[in-house]
Amino acid sequence: MNFLDHIIRFTGPFNLTGLPAVTVPCGFAQGLPIGMQIVGPAFQEGKILNIADVFEKLHPELKQNPIVLKQ
Repeated sequence: MNFLDHIIRFTGPFNLTGLPAVTVPCGFAQGLPIGMQIVGPAFQEGKILNIADVFEKLHPELKQNPIVLKQ
C-alpha cells in the first residue's frame, strides 16, 4: 500500500461522496491516541460538528497528551 492510499483509506469514501465527516479523540490504546470518525448526511455539516462538540465537552479527559512508551 503506498503512502497516499494509507493516509486516505478512512476519509477517501467521504471525500468522493461529499458527505461531511469529522474526527474526534476517543481514547488511547497502548499510550497512542485513537480517533472516532463521525459521518453525516449530505449538507448536514452543522449536525456532525455539534455532535463532535458535545462529545468533546462530555469527555475532556480524552484531550490529554498521549503517554510516551519507552522500549
